[in-house]
Parts: sequence; structure tokens; C-alpha cells
Amino acid sequence: MQNIFYSVDVPEILNNGTSLDTEDNDIAHITCSSRADPPPVIRWEKKGVEVKDRDEGVAILSTSNSSLEESHLFVAVTSNERRGEYICIATNEKGISKQAFLITGKSKGLSRVDIAAIGISVGITLFLSLAIGFFLWRGTRNKNLAKRRERIRTISENSAQVG
Repeated sequence: MQNIFYSVDVPEILNNGTSLDTEDNDIAHITCSSRADPPPVIRWEKKGVEVKDRDEGVAILSTSNSSLEESHLFVAVTSNERRGEYICIATNEKGISKQAFLITGKSKGLSRVDIAAIGISVGITLFLSLAIGFFLWRGTRNKNLAKRRERIRTISENSAQVG
């Protein structure tokens, strides 16, 4: 039985371009996998400028085995400046391949979880306000009843002493 070795001269990028929806303070993770013979070198660009591991808010982890090169790009999305199109570029002496990946922002509308949290907060606030109001009303009522009883007792004692 003969071993069949898959050989690609020009780098082939195995991932389809993806789009990641992110919120501020998310970490976007993009993986670019490529194979070729000779093995490709993978790098990243954004707006024609190379993205490097030492750039602020960026980490790049590269792995390789005999047939596959992978590059993992991690971007700390702290603002819209870090969103946009990132290009994975795989090169070797026989050619170059590129694949675009997009980091976008999530819509600014409220999610179901946000709406539920607001509803629960309003409900708890309303309940606590009513409970506090009830106990204040009850305390004031009891205080007024105690004053009336004291007046009645004082009047009763005074009329008993007079009579």
C-alpha cells in the first residue's frame, strides 16, 4: 500500500472568511489555517499595515505541524478602532494567499437579557417602595393610636381624680 501525500505548492487557506460581532471589552479570536509545500508563513494585516504580536491589544499565537500552519489572532475590542477587516496572508516561495476576516460591533439595542434585567429591577423597586410606604403608614397610624390612648387614659385619670 502506498502513502499518498497531499502536496500544495501555493499556500491554501483552509478557513472561510468569518464575521465576528463584538461588544466593547470582548476578545475577538480569529483562526487562519494554511497548508503548502514548502510550509507557508502566516501574517496578519489591517488596512494595509501588518498586525504584530507586540501591538497594543493584540496577541498572535502560531502553531505548526508537518502539514498545517495555524495562526490565532486575538484582538481586545475596546473601541471601534480595533474593529474592521483583518487579512490573513499565507506566503511561501511559490505564492501567496489571502483571506479576509471581519470584526464588527453588535447593535446598540437592548438584548432580551437587558430588558428582563430592567423589568426585574423596576419590579423590585416598586415592591420595595410600596413595602416601605406601607410600613411608614402603619407606624404613623400606630403612633397616632398610641397618642389617642394616652390622651384617653390621661382624661380618664383626671376625671377619676376630680370625681
